[in-house]
Amino acid sequence: MTLLKTKEVAELLGYTPRNIALLVKAGKLKPVNDHKDFFLFDAKEIELFNSKKVSNDKE
Repeated sequence: MTLLKTKEVAELLGYTPRNIALLVKAGKLKPVNDHKDFFLFDAKEIELFNSKKVSNDKE
């Protein structure tokens, strides 16, 4: 499993790190750790989220 930091996820998705934190708080992204200062994400889950985001943008 490849882990990505919040900043890396933000760059992949085109968001700010703050927006990633808000997505976690809203339950739209799920980190693999439960730490209040930083998050780690599974790269495959981020790819899945991004593919859903892209398909929603096309509609």
